[in-house]
Amino acid sequence: MFGMHAHTAATYYEKILKSHYAVAKDVGLWWLTKEEIEDTLPESFKNTDYSKTRVIIDASEIRIQCPKAVDAAILCYSSYKSSHTAKFLIGIAPCGLITFMSRAFGGRVTDGHLTNKSGILELLEPHDIVMADKGFPTIELQVLDSNSCLVMPPMCRQKRHFSKSQNETGYRISSLRIHVERAIQRIKRFGVLKFIEWPMLRHLNMMLIVLAYCVNNLDPLIAEKKVETADIDANSNDVTGEETETTEIDVSGIDLDGDDHPEDCNCGISDIQIQELID
Repeated sequence: MFGMHAHTAATYYEKILKSHYAVAKDVGLWWLTKEEIEDTLPESFKNTDYSKTRVIIDASEIRIQCPKAVDAAILCYSSYKSSHTAKFLIGIAPCGLITFMSRAFGGRVTDGHLTNKSGILELLEPHDIVMADKGFPTIELQVLDSNSCLVMPPMCRQKRHFSKSQNETGYRISSLRIHVERAIQRIKRFGVLKFIEWPMLRHLNMMLIVLAYCVNNLDPLIAEKKVETADIDANSNDVTGEETETTEIDVSGIDLDGDDHPEDCNCGISDIQIQELID
């Protein structure tokens, strides 16, 4: 389109990506403290059994070019997507801010193994709640070792129907953890993740951090609406409803320069290992 050689475009892309990553890895993602979680807690979490939620996690996959090496192709093949993929784990705070992004793993890895290897469980503190979907039952013991709690929608066993209370619990959990799906959707809106060819795969870890940083700088994921207030006139006994305007969650109290986030905010397969697979 611009009459530029592909090698020149790749060189520019790599230099610009590294400059963005140098900023994003330091201030783009940070692990919120309990005080910051409490200060930015949405109304939907308050006064519920899930008010101590520290992080909402989910895994997602990106289609990649089929590796030439047979062993690499096996590790990257996802039966769920019926194609070769790279999988990553994302964690968000209840307010919708992305607080954790793992490195990319082969698409064959299970969600539980991905979570254990990502390092996110090492960041938990006692009495934290980790919210996830039904694909993470194997991390329950590791979460309990941290004196924390794993919250998932109830699973139906032996082909039995859910009870009314189970349906209500599942609905409440799903309505709260849906925001991590929205965060993933925001990341995947960037066309660069539509399909990753092998020359680009060695940049994938940096790309995920930079894109998460971009998403965190968009409009807040969760916009709170205050409940309508009722003004009672003592003389006339009339009740009039006043609607308050929509307000966004205040995240100004978050410490951007804190040391609570893991080094480089991600972990997993290193860039060197990916390059070895490419070679």
